[in-house]
Formats: sequence, C-alpha cells, structure tokens
Amino acid sequence: MAALIAIALTGSGPLKPAAANAAGPAFAVGMYNTGTPWSFTSVSSLEAQMNFHMQIIHWYQAWGATPVNARDFDPSFLTATVAHGSTPFISWEPWDITLATNQQTFPLRAIASGQFDSYIDTWANGLHNYGQPVLLSFAHEMQGDWYPWGYGVNGNTAADYISAYRHVHDRFTAAGATNVRWVWTVDADDAGSSRPPATTFYPGDAYTDWLGVDAYNWGTSQSWSSWRSLADVLSNTYQEFTQLNATKPIVLSEWGSTEAGGSKPAWILAAANDLQQYFPRVQAVIWFNEHGSRWAIDSSPQSVAAAGQAFRQLANPGCIGSGSVATQTNTSGSGGLIVRMGTLTCLLIVPPTLGAAVVAAPAASSPAAAPAVPASIPPAPAVVVPAAIPPAPAAVVPAAIPAAAAAVVPAVSPPEPAPFVVSPVGPALFDGAPFSGASASVATPARPRAESWLGRVLRNGLGVLRGAFGRPAPRPTVAGPDGDRLTIL
Repeated sequence: MAALIAIALTGSGPLKPAAANAAGPAFAVGMYNTGTPWSFTSVSSLEAQMNFHMQIIHWYQAWGATPVNARDFDPSFLTATVAHGSTPFISWEPWDITLATNQQTFPLRAIASGQFDSYIDTWANGLHNYGQPVLLSFAHEMQGDWYPWGYGVNGNTAADYISAYRHVHDRFTAAGATNVRWVWTVDADDAGSSRPPATTFYPGDAYTDWLGVDAYNWGTSQSWSSWRSLADVLSNTYQEFTQLNATKPIVLSEWGSTEAGGSKPAWILAAANDLQQYFPRVQAVIWFNEHGSRWAIDSSPQSVAAAGQAFRQLANPGCIGSGSVATQTNTSGSGGLIVRMGTLTCLLIVPPTLGAAVVAAPAASSPAAAPAVPASIPPAPAVVVPAAIPPAPAAVVPAAIPAAAAAVVPAVSPPEPAPFVVSPVGPALFDGAPFSGASASVATPARPRAESWLGRVLRNGLGVLRGAFGRPAPRPTVAGPDGDRLTIL
C-alpha cells in the first residue's frame, strides 16, 4: 500500500482511491507520532494495537537547531520512513523553537529577499538527490498568532507570507526537486472569526499541490471551547477550499480530539463516516499523536480500538480484513450496515438523500460491479449534512465513481419479502449507543448473468469452507437487482 501511495504522490494529481465504491473514496491515513522518525518503536507498537499500518509518517523540522529537531537536512529520516513502509510528510518551520514567538530569527521578509537561500538550497538539493516522493508543508497555520510567521506577529502581512512561500518554492524548483509535493496548510477557519480567512494567504495554484487543514475538537478542555464534530470544525474551511480551487486534493495535515466533554471513540468513528460521505475532496488524513497530550490516540483503550476501526475503514472503505467474527451491524452514524464475511468486511451505506443501500465492491474488482440493495432497512437516525456544505445528492457519492457503480434502487419500489434479522456477535454501536441487531431484505430474484466479483468471492471462499468443514446449512442472503447475492456467514 505504501508503494501505491508513493507512486500516486509523484504525479500532479490527487491520490487515486484503491477502489471507487459507494462507501466513499479511499484515504491515505497517516500519523504524527512523538519521537518518529528518530525512532519507530512507538509508532510500530501503536500500529500493532490498532491493526493498521500508517501510510504516511508526519514530522516537524525547525530551521533553528535544537537537540530533538535538527535543522540540517538528513536523508536517514526519509529512508527510515520508507523502510517502515510509509511516505514522508515534513512540516518545515522557519523558527527556533527554544525562543519566544515574537523572535526575529527567520523573518518572512528576510526569507523572501534571499538571506537564507544557502540553507534552503541544502534542503532543496538534498530532497532532489533523495528522489522519492515527499510531502512538504512550509510555515503552516499562518493565520494564527502562535508562530513567528503568523499574521500580525512581528508586523507580518499576508503579502509577506506569500512572498516568502513563493521564494522557498522557487528555490526547490531551481534545484529540480520535482519529487516534492507542496502542502499549503492552514488552521481550520470558523465562520465569523476576526482573523483573515485562510484564502487570504494562498500562494497560488502553481505553488500548491495539496490544500491542507488542521482540524481539532477541543471539547470542553478550554474556557472558549465546546464539543464539536469533525464535520462542524472542517465544514467552513472545506467550503473555502472548494471555492478556491476545483480539483486540488485536500489533506487533514493534523486532526484530533480531546476526551473532555464527550466520547472520543464515538467522535473518531463518526468522523470517519463524515469524511467518507460529505468531504470527497479530502484524500489523506494525518492524526496528531502527541504523547501525553489531549490528542494522544492512546488516551484510552477505547480510543485506540476506535482509531483502528476508523483508519481501516478510511483506508479501504469497501472491504476490510478484520478478523473472523460473523455479524451484521449498523455502522455508527452512517445509517447503513456492516456485513462481515469471514475475514472480509463490506460496508452497505444508506445515503439519506438516495434512500437505498449500495454494496461496495472489493478493491481488486471493477467499480462497475458494485450492486445495489433495496432500501427496506429499518429507519436510522438521520445523518446531518454540515450546514456550510450545500446539500446535494451528489455530495454522498464520490465524484470519482462512475455512474454505473453508484446505481441504486429508488426508495419507492415494489413490495419486498419480509426481512431477516441477524444478531451481532460481539459489541456493536449505532450512533455511539449499544446496538443489538440489524435487518435487511431479499431483493428481486437473481437473473442469469456472467459471474461477478461477489460470485467469485462466494464460490471460492465458500468452496474452501465446505471442503474444510463439510457443506454448511443454508444461510440468509441479500441479492441485488443485477443478480449478485451476498451471503451472511
């Protein structure tokens, strides 16, 4: 998977989903982890706990020399990240982190005038010689006043920031560092904020490959904050980005939630569903895992488990290998179902504006083979589209999916047979609350057709089971209108 991500990052376009399907696009999922890439022990331990491998490793390197955050270009960090099976993502910060925010160590105007070109060129040439894909974010969160390059700090203006950013970019272009993908990262904008909108600081399409945003749920940890969903935090900036540029991919360069004021595990699961359904331009997400902080992924065992589930869902939303539990349950916040077939888990999503469930095809199959299931599932709590995003049916079906893959059965359809109910094995959540069972209906009878992806899965998978354990008893099935039949194991 890391190789696929690396290949995708070399082009000028966005990362390509592993499979286009009705559950949403595939995301590249990564993490900033304290102490990485200086050591991979901690992040490897977390990966084992979550049963998920990070496709991107993010870290911060300041221009000012410090014992932990070396200023000089060191290719060993990059090669160690690739050896771990991940793509490097560096936030490159023009400051000395041992000094106060209002320091004059690396002023924006001095950067733009060329005073630090010799240092910039060591990185530009170093990354050019490194040659492999790397994401680079220069001077992030510039709208705030907590960094020396921030708006208003040391008299900085938006024009000062843009000039410095473009100058740094131009030095890399001159060095031939075409393997560097530039991530312009802002802090999430709130409607009605007194600070300038993020778009004020945009350096231009020619200087940006990815649009990045840092989005956090502070909960009740601060006197000025309250519990907010990721959709609420992200919606305003997402709308700004879509108006700023119609095609560039979006990355959550940092995201996280506190435990204060709500359920962090439920927040993580709901965030994954919201990203899939309402933010199709977001194609990569990087959790900010600062050890011992409110954002740490291991702030509770439940948060670790939820993160593993959410990350697997985002990285491969159609079908996820996740153990041998045979169950069918509602997926938290989506109004849909999860069907597990042996070690294969497939999501059946019920888009509220479409009124039908769509079966997601495995990653290796053709998107056009994704069948639909009639919408006779018991009503689930409505999924609320963020107010800042204009509601439209197209918002719940990723734009990259061909129309044939998103075919659905109209909500008004002929009467269906009575549903069957499958009780879950093990814990399950619906909208954050315990859930005891789920139901689905058999659709129209299958018609003769060429063998589909699901037919092959059932024929091969069930054949192995029958050979090992004898022919099993008949099992309940769900059939799509194109003849695919999904067997619940």
